[in-house]
Amino acid sequence: GGWGDAVMHVVLTPGGTGVALTGSGVWRSTDDGLTWSEVTVPDSGGTLNKVVMIDDDRGFIVGGDGGDDGGDDDDTDDWKAAATPSDGVILATTDGGASWTTVRSGIAANLSDAFFFTSTRGVIVGEDAGGAVIYTTDDGGETLETASLPTDGEGRSIGYVSAVDAPCGNQAW
Repeated sequence: GGWGDAVMHVVLTPGGTGVALTGSGVWRSTDDGLTWSEVTVPDSGGTLNKVVMIDDDRGFIVGGDGGDDGGDDDDTDDWKAAATPSDGVILATTDGGASWTTVRSGIAANLSDAFFFTSTRGVIVGEDAGGAVIYTTDDGGETLETASLPTDGEGRSIGYVSAVDAPCGNQAW
């Protein structure tokens, strides 16, 4: 198996810019998704999980070593066993996804999602060897501050955070 050209995540901005993450790479559209062209991105060493566009020009991709390890046929996600302490990556664009630069790599986590309030202030979530992680940043991902993790009614921490959103504009969920 393998992901091949499966679309993992796609985002379109109101101005018509689109960025798609596929099993074979990153693709960009400038015409509301009618046509797409492949974009070269820095080698992340892992899977690119989520793209976030703040506006037509500025955006981020987060990732890590996620997904199936390919070593068995039971379709389980064994990435934790194969993950190394340098799998996480944050990429950024300032030209609508035409080019991407590495903001930060070597993060000891599989980063699964992000929400950016501005081009510098955001929340990034995922999982490391100890369980769920939530990071905040005030400098576009160059510095990550660990946020406190919620616990359930019995005091247990959550094992994985896969998504983050801020529908109210100033609080992330």
